[in-house]
Amino acid sequence: MKSSIISHTLRQRAFSIILLCLLSLLPNPAFAVPPAVTDQPAATLDLLAYPALEVTQGVQTYKPSGNVPLVAGKRTMVFFYARVLSDDEVNTTAKLTAERNGNQVTLLPLNAGGLVKLTGYLPDRYKGTQQFRFELPSYYREGQVKLTAVLNPDKNKPAESNYNNNTGSKTVTFEAVPPLSLTMYDVQYKLVGSGNRVFRLADLEKSGVRSQRGQMIDWLRSAYPLRTVNWKTSAVYMGKKIKYNSGNINMLCTTVNLAILYGINHDAHPSGINTRAYGMVSRSGAYMRGCAELISNKAASGPTGLVNGDYATSTGDDYGGHELAHMFGREHPNKAVGACNEGLIDSGPYPYHGGVLSPLTQAYVNVAQEWGAAVLGVDVNSNMQNPKLYTATAHDLMTYCNNRWMSDFSSKIIMDYFQSHFAPGMAATVQAAGAPMDRYVIMGVIDTATNAVTLEPIYVVPNQQDAPDHVAGDYAIVLRGSAGNELLRYPFTPSAPVELDAGTYREARDGFASDEIGAQITSVRYFAEQAPWVDSTARIDIEGPNGVLLHSVTAGAGTPTVTVLTPNGDTRVPPTQRELEVTWSASDPDNDSLTFSVEYSADQGQSWLRYAHAITETTVLLPEDVLTAANGALIRVSASDGIHTGRDTTDGVITVMNHPPTIELLPAASTVVSSTTPPVYAQGQTVSLVATAYDLDDGSLDESILWSSDLDGEVGTGPNLSTATLTVGTHTLTAQVQDQTGAQASVQSQVTIVPTLDDLPPVADQLIAIPSEVYLSNVENITETVVLVENLNVNRAITWNASADQGWVVLKQQSGPTGTTFAVTRAADTPLIDGEFAATITLSSPEAPDATVTIPVRADMVVETLYLPIIQH
Repeated sequence: MKSSIISHTLRQRAFSIILLCLLSLLPNPAFAVPPAVTDQPAATLDLLAYPALEVTQGVQTYKPSGNVPLVAGKRTMVFFYARVLSDDEVNTTAKLTAERNGNQVTLLPLNAGGLVKLTGYLPDRYKGTQQFRFELPSYYREGQVKLTAVLNPDKNKPAESNYNNNTGSKTVTFEAVPPLSLTMYDVQYKLVGSGNRVFRLADLEKSGVRSQRGQMIDWLRSAYPLRTVNWKTSAVYMGKKIKYNSGNINMLCTTVNLAILYGINHDAHPSGINTRAYGMVSRSGAYMRGCAELISNKAASGPTGLVNGDYATSTGDDYGGHELAHMFGREHPNKAVGACNEGLIDSGPYPYHGGVLSPLTQAYVNVAQEWGAAVLGVDVNSNMQNPKLYTATAHDLMTYCNNRWMSDFSSKIIMDYFQSHFAPGMAATVQAAGAPMDRYVIMGVIDTATNAVTLEPIYVVPNQQDAPDHVAGDYAIVLRGSAGNELLRYPFTPSAPVELDAGTYREARDGFASDEIGAQITSVRYFAEQAPWVDSTARIDIEGPNGVLLHSVTAGAGTPTVTVLTPNGDTRVPPTQRELEVTWSASDPDNDSLTFSVEYSADQGQSWLRYAHAITETTVLLPEDVLTAANGALIRVSASDGIHTGRDTTDGVITVMNHPPTIELLPAASTVVSSTTPPVYAQGQTVSLVATAYDLDDGSLDESILWSSDLDGEVGTGPNLSTATLTVGTHTLTAQVQDQTGAQASVQSQVTIVPTLDDLPPVADQLIAIPSEVYLSNVENITETVVLVENLNVNRAITWNASADQGWVVLKQQSGPTGTTFAVTRAADTPLIDGEFAATITLSSPEAPDATVTIPVRADMVVETLYLPIIQH
């Protein structure tokens, strides 16, 4: 007998039951029997969407209005939070609609599989486990944009009892911010006792891995309120230095800053109002402490090195961002703030005590949906399926702490600086230039506390005007004859101690009082002047106010002679040649000690790029950063005895052939984790790729990149391709660039687009750790970090095991299911003081044997005690 159909209610009519029973006796029924009508149970689940969206380009607090202005064109993420109003766990999705100028696009989440596991817990922004992540396509990062997010848009995954609380919305405005132009110097040096080895950034770099300078540029693009950084490489050689037993070098950053400031004032690099220079010093030989003058100068410098010996890392990225920020008006926190031993500069209190990124540690979105929770930093160029987050354990960029990111208040102040100082149409403040003539280039630093002067070797440079920022004042350069008689008095004003800008409209709008923003500081004062040359000068005095003698330089009456030996004939430099040797001989009739400078001209002597700065050797190797393409290049060597300068220029023609551009994709900026090749997106998920293009002759070509698809044609321009409208199919995406000569370079990547989220391949099991790095510090009182372990595949839990490769790392739990945490601390019996310590935690799972995860651990037990009388890291 065939199975009978069971009735689910006694209210059904009796004849229906009899009929069904009779039909069931038939051996081969001639028609199908419809199922009985049943009552559907009412949906009991209720999912709550938090109504305000979090729109971030690097740092935000969770407020309806947002608190950090958004930069037009910068990569932008939208976070949408939700939970279940019960103890249930539900996997669901969401969608985001963006509208601008009558155009509209619907976006799907970048979370793995487009899904988020919602629970009854309040969403924790620091963990991001109940956070839908969207990326705005390029077109929707300009002007005013309306955003509307809908939770569970299909209304049946799962069925809900109430859909009226499933929407969040926000209207945002993106502000134009002028670009930053940055010349990145490789500061090279030798060490006494190390032979002729030149220490340089190449010591820290490996073929196929992003360079140290490139990593700093990447960091600036992620953390700074900027869309564009136009950058160019250069190099300066500082000569032989002494390395102390402490590991420090006797090369002051003030000297480096003056050397590259000379480059801004004299060489062929751009020197507009938005141009700055940064000198990056390799720690492969010794350590140089970095510094920058507040606002008034355009040059800064600092050290860089590797993290745990990894060539794909840089300690100089946020260090460089810190030093540059001084030039944009940011100081250290006040000593009373109690951050990481900021030193002698008294800048006034920071809005957040301790210099922390967030004054609040509670990152849960409130039950009552009230606002004002913790500040959250996010690297928008990290993987959006497991983004790099900066929480309350991080500190503001301007502290001396090691775990740093751009805070909300620093971001606003720096953005305001760019808009007010770099705005299109603004003119640089330049005094009336003196007539072109031979001039002394006189550079140094005055210690305002002691009146001591540190003077760089003086050179006579032909056909020069006054220094661009020259202002007559109560200091003076005095040229004197052999009898001490005054030949010429050249009044000047050194860079004055300055105040931070008073509270502007932006600070007032955001509730920062001006007396908390600006405070008088005391620092050394730079000067870089170009006084007219007088033939009979025998002594040069630096005088302070009221004619007080601060410093004197003397030399014999004779002028040094110098002769370039090589190259000194027709020379051809192919694009594959990395260096060009320059040698010379020199003498002085008075046997004065000589220093030398070596310069390169790519335009037959119209402008000069100085490579060697006040050195004593008679041989250098000009690096490729200096050897830009030229059909008639020249090399000039100058010899100075302190007063007089002799020089010689190469004979013959030097031809430096064009360097073709290079272009590469930055894999860290990919928005998806995919076990498939090529990666697969659903239509509506934003496909985002970042490329970087560079040319040794032209500099950064990022803004010239053209993106195309073999299926859809041209799909974008600039370094970041962000689009959600690729057609279904497998695309070969090409990023192409060309230099001024027409030489081209390209790189390709493939992506597959499927119609819906349901068409995505299954998400592979993969452990993820939140946070992705562990930081401990006795300086910052961070004694423990809690790590959450999750499965990228939200559809199931898997087991994890954890182990550490150093005995001083203590894991309070070493295994468990995903969705649980373990705490990391250091062994109490292991004294970690006066040093930085590194370790690695490895996460593994027997259910995902090919997908281990490593978590870097840093313990900072350094108490800084060394200060320079200038703003420094």
